[in-house]
Amino acid sequence: MNDNSYNRSGSISNLAQGLIKFQSVQVAITRDAQGYNYKYSSLANIWDAIRKPLTDCGLGVIQITKTSEDGHPIIVTILIHESGEYIEGELTLRPAKDDSQALGSALTYGRRYALLAICGLASEDTEDDGVAASGPKKKPTKRRNPTNNQKPL
Repeated sequence: MNDNSYNRSGSISNLAQGLIKFQSVQVAITRDAQGYNYKYSSLANIWDAIRKPLTDCGLGVIQITKTSEDGHPIIVTILIHESGEYIEGELTLRPAKDDSQALGSALTYGRRYALLAICGLASEDTEDDGVAASGPKKKPTKRRNPTNNQKPL
């Protein structure tokens, strides 16, 4: 790894030209899925919207997983150019629970946002859809202060 917080090929001039061309294309990513009372863009929908424009610009994306030293899943997203140039970023996940469902939810959520980020895109999501990946929050409970109910002596 070089001195940056990400890996990349020695030169990225071709990749940069391809990415600039890709980002000049109007890509409409709509919210096509629903959960927890909000709509969001599914991973499949994002891929459907960007696959051809990426390919037309000589670009591709690879997403793989690995595990951190402390056991957390990491998504590695690599933006590649047909010349062989690449740039990659990593996203460490912290699933809400230690089970397959929470892991799958966190991986899908992370892949969506890592994919959008490396391409320099945003979907039309306006509401936070991280609930599925982070788990529902519990309402704080009121603690009763017993000194409030004591009568003076």
